[in-house]
Amino acid sequence: MGIVTRQGSRNTLILFAGIGIGFVNEFLLLRNFLEEEQVGLIKLLVQVSALLVQFAALGGTNTVLRFFPFYRDRDRDHGGFLFGMFSLVAVGMALVSVALVLFGDPIKARYAARSPLFVEYFQLLFPLLAFNLTFVLLEAYSKSRLRTVAPTMIQEVVLRLGVSASVSAYILGWLDAEGFYQVFTAVNCATAVLLFGWLWMIGELRLRPKRHFFEPQALQKLLGYGVLTMLSAFASRFYTSIDSIMLGDLVGLDAVAVYLTGGYLASLVMAPGRSIVRVSAPLVANHWKSGDMQSMAKLFSQVTGNNLVVTCGMYLLIIAAAPALFSIIPSSYAGALTVFLILGAGRIVDMGTALVGVILMTSRYHYWVFGFNVVMAGLAVLGNALLIPRYGIQGAAVATAATIVVINAMRMAFVQWRFKLWPYGKRHIAIVALTALLAVGLYYATAWLSAQLQTQGWGFWSTWGSAAAAALFVGAAYALPVLKAGWAPELEAALRQAQKRFLSR
Repeated sequence: MGIVTRQGSRNTLILFAGIGIGFVNEFLLLRNFLEEEQVGLIKLLVQVSALLVQFAALGGTNTVLRFFPFYRDRDRDHGGFLFGMFSLVAVGMALVSVALVLFGDPIKARYAARSPLFVEYFQLLFPLLAFNLTFVLLEAYSKSRLRTVAPTMIQEVVLRLGVSASVSAYILGWLDAEGFYQVFTAVNCATAVLLFGWLWMIGELRLRPKRHFFEPQALQKLLGYGVLTMLSAFASRFYTSIDSIMLGDLVGLDAVAVYLTGGYLASLVMAPGRSIVRVSAPLVANHWKSGDMQSMAKLFSQVTGNNLVVTCGMYLLIIAAAPALFSIIPSSYAGALTVFLILGAGRIVDMGTALVGVILMTSRYHYWVFGFNVVMAGLAVLGNALLIPRYGIQGAAVATAATIVVINAMRMAFVQWRFKLWPYGKRHIAIVALTALLAVGLYYATAWLSAQLQTQGWGFWSTWGSAAAAALFVGAAYALPVLKAGWAPELEAALRQAQKRFLSR
């Protein structure tokens, strides 16, 4: 757990820096200086390309995490593993590109009426697909080498700074709309180039081909696992993207922009927990390799407890800040608050069970993940198809959150049944109960306090005063009880260590 705590802490600091930059992008730049349709376009392009990457990767990212420990040998260039994996995903890239060309016209016809801008810039999917595919493969390789900080820095900080620069250039008139879309695409593509260059600089880019990798028996094993996990990963990503994709089809890009504003806030809820899971993934694979189930159970319990504490804390802080956040963007985005409340609750469940997916994917029962993800994708499509026409963006949020709860309950039950792993106890119930109570109170209290300050002549600052008071309340009513009760001992120990380092300077 020392590696997890150390790199997880660094990743968390980077993620919080990224959150700050992302806030500037999302709430100060994009929503205030771009039309809703423009915001919807760039968000939909990113969503669709990320979905296609899962198919084009041919399961490569999970294959790297699962099998790299068996190829690891620096003196022999890791058995040509990285070169071989690039060769496989090149085939996937070619297949997806051909499919986009063949089915491009029917897709454009589907979106022409409600999302014409997406049709106009459909071709930008090709570079986004190619470079994002390269990035996710290199990121998985970096994880397997237990080098998670640099990929996180590139994705969470450098990319967002690039987006800030591209939007600023558009605002200043240095770019027209078409130029902005092209530069935005180039910025997203640059992450792969940067990660490639960093791995080369530190001597980890071992791209020499080795005959052993392409031997039929070894290749069959990798491809068998890869194809299964490809379908599983595609289905998993499908359920997180289908809501915005269906909104673009059934409602329009304006609805996508509003919905993904709430989705962005919900993603912030997961930010600290994702850094912990990102570092834990290769450790899970190593525990399977060694057969050390005692260490696996300990890791599972620690990660689950820490994730719940930080995820619930972020959820409460965002609720506290909501009046202030929505006061600085156009009122047309007001519906995003309800979307956040619903999706955020679902993301708490997601992060509270996050390591379940990693455990399953790297176990001998990895093929079950495909079944779970197919069910998840089916539930997401069914839920969105039923609820979007009637309830719009709120219907999409309910469909997504309900899918998250159902599928994670199924996966958790399976892990407990097959591996006798159960990380939950009274403290987890207490954390969730406290969060639910405080969330309801904060939602109504912040609105009431903001109105009271407005009547006292605070004007614009009434929402910010309300947010500041609510944030202090979260610290007193949530953080202090959590630390005092010892519900997150690993995080508490990390805070004490950081305090000692700071005081010793």
